[in-house]
Amino acid sequence: MKSGKDDADATVENALFRRACGYEVEEIETVVAKDGKARVRKTKKTIAPDVIAQIFYLKNRAPERWRDKQIREFSGVDGADIKIRLEREKELSEKSTEELHKILENRMSRLGRIDDLVGVGGSSDNKPERN
Repeated sequence: MKSGKDDADATVENALFRRACGYEVEEIETVVAKDGKARVRKTKKTIAPDVIAQIFYLKNRAPERWRDKQIREFSGVDGADIKIRLEREKELSEKSTEELHKILENRMSRLGRIDDLVGVGGSSDNKPERN
């Protein structure tokens, strides 16, 4: 039973490969002339490669190179793990909204942009004057 399935799979694989690459076929046609004699006409036709068959074939035969979603892995120097510093993010995530507004207000005032905070927690009454 398995041999029959394997044979069928191989037949379909070969047909898919031929369709993906394109192939030539010879058509034989019997033509009856006006005098009643039959003549055989042979015509070679080229079947163009099928892009959809190519895509299907490549995605299944080499998925690591041809799948739609590519997976990229990154590493540090000499293959070491990349370390991300999350301490500051953790510290900020534990603060209340009011504390975060104060931190933001302090940073913006150091940059001279306190007016950008209006509506974000600062107030228009506290704006420093600009010359």
